[in-house]
Amino acid sequence: MKKKIVTAWLLVNSDYRYYISIAITLFFVGCGFMFPNAIPRLAEAIRDFGTSCCYYFFGLFSENPAACPIEPTVLNYQAWEFTESPWEPLRLFPWTWEEFKVLWGEYCSLLATWENLENYWWSLSSLLEIISKVLIIALTIYIPYFVISKLKKKPQSDSEDLRINEDSKPLALFKKFQFGVIYPVVDWIKGYIEFLRENPRIYKTWLFLWCLYFNVISIGVAFIADYLYFIVGFDVLSIYTQVIKLLLDLSPMVRFLPGIVWFIAAFFVLNYLAKEAGYKNLEHCERCNRGFLNERGVVTVIYGNMGTGKTRMLTSLALSAEKQLRDQALEILLETDMKFPNFPWVNLRNEVKRKMENHEFVDVFSIRRWARSLRSNCNYLTANKLWAWFAWKIRAGKARDPLFEYDVMHYRTTYNDNLTVTDIFDAINDYAQAYFVYSIQTSLILSNYSIRVDYDVTDNGHFPLYNDDFFRRKPEYQSMYSKYCHI
Repeated sequence: MKKKIVTAWLLVNSDYRYYISIAITLFFVGCGFMFPNAIPRLAEAIRDFGTSCCYYFFGLFSENPAACPIEPTVLNYQAWEFTESPWEPLRLFPWTWEEFKVLWGEYCSLLATWENLENYWWSLSSLLEIISKVLIIALTIYIPYFVISKLKKKPQSDSEDLRINEDSKPLALFKKFQFGVIYPVVDWIKGYIEFLRENPRIYKTWLFLWCLYFNVISIGVAFIADYLYFIVGFDVLSIYTQVIKLLLDLSPMVRFLPGIVWFIAAFFVLNYLAKEAGYKNLEHCERCNRGFLNERGVVTVIYGNMGTGKTRMLTSLALSAEKQLRDQALEILLETDMKFPNFPWVNLRNEVKRKMENHEFVDVFSIRRWARSLRSNCNYLTANKLWAWFAWKIRAGKARDPLFEYDVMHYRTTYNDNLTVTDIFDAINDYAQAYFVYSIQTSLILSNYSIRVDYDVTDNGHFPLYNDDFFRRKPEYQSMYSKYCHI
């Protein structure tokens, strides 16, 4: 009795969306009976992968891959099945390359004939005749309606009763349906989507099942198998066979999904391509801004009539200049790191961050003075042979290592690129200044009006990474990363 009470309590207090997910999962598993040959097709693709692997490794160590004792099976059409497939295969091309060549020749011979051209123009004229009839009927209906509506339209007088802030009966019924049905359903769907995000194993299971049913997994395995076969045998004609096999594998998905799904998918794909094209155009304009800035001098004057876009242009150039300055600082950091790859740059970065937090580093000039003091201290210790005494103080924690624990006994302290010779202190100076410019958390723009700067910094204790792609920002998250320039 107690066990039944505990079970009932768990059923009442557990999230009912788990049971909905279980029911949906069982339904999806039952849908597998509509695709009886999905598992045999996957097993066949794995077999093809195995034979192609044997063929590949035999071809690597043999001069004659065709003498492989295990014949590759990627050229064979799908044959393993539990029962006859309920989905009609996609027959866009003939089964073999020889049939394709014959039919293609017949097609080309029939294409360039006078009879075919005459039939084309006749079909086109018939289509234009239908379109013209539809337009005439539409205009015949619309023109009288337009004239009558214009004649019946009366100007509204001031004496008429105006119902302000009062819904009409149809609008009231629609709002009742909207607030009573549509909004609750939409809110529940959003909550269920959030529930699935919190439990990714559920939707990943669903995704795996449908990828199995639609032969997506089999297509991936078969592609790898054909690739291994092709790079050894270089059989160009096998590509035609793989295209036919791909169409056969896609047949269940194409036949099962309704046209509205493909329409929605095409809409999202075209929308994504259009957005990417727009982003690329904006990025091109951004690069044009950088090129314009690089061609200008230290001071640039922008003038023009009112309303011509001077402020907009100046704002765009200022944002591009800040982004370019951070990129140049990052380039200096990488180049300096490559000059002395064994230097503990992380210790230097931590020291720079500590001094920035203590307001010891407020500009690049304070960093230069600090770097000069490092050089002078090291020169003094070297000239007076005090390095042993100073090393004891460093080990005792009473002093800081001016070289940040760099092993000068085993690693070089100068870098020669056959143009200039850079010593370790010059590298420390350049790296510290570039890191200050790159990692400072305020805007680098100084203006007499407010300019919003959008960038996000990822710093988990290692090297900070800036995401300054201000074109792809989501406006709803603007308050989380937006900053404003100095005025």
